Amino acid sequence: MSGTQAGWFDEPASTAYPGEAPETALAITILTRAAKDVIEGAFSPLWVRGEISDFKSHRNGHWYFSLRDAESRVRCVMWRGDVQRAPTKPTDGMLVTAFGQMTIYTNGGDLQLRVLRLGAAGDGLWRKALEETLARLRA
Repeated sequence: MSGTQAGWFDEPASTAYPGEAPETALAITILTRAAKDVIEGAFSPLWVRGEISDFKSHRNGHWYFSLRDAESRVRCVMWRGDVQRAPTKPTDGMLVTAFGQMTIYTNGGDLQLRVLRLGAAGDGLWRKALEETLARLRA
């Protein structure tokens, strides 16, 4: 066998993939964008159920909160355009259903649920909206 032809027992040419070695180390932005692509590709938009915690309404109209159960929690964001379709602002401790897309917030590297619709598990959100409306009418 000549020296220019690869044989069966020769070392393979370097096929280092990105991140396999220090020379091919990934930038953090590339890593978080790749993770986002994987997460968004693995999960179609879906419904989840959990308890609201750490609710914050930002001055720009976005809502930030967590959904949790007895063992886990996931951070959530609901953009202003989606917030406008919610019956009312939820409160900590309220059990809700949320429809959204799992994603990675690339600037922080955080797994989060981008909530598109928020509903009550039971009648919590609608009952709260009704009570708020009745209180305004009485005032």
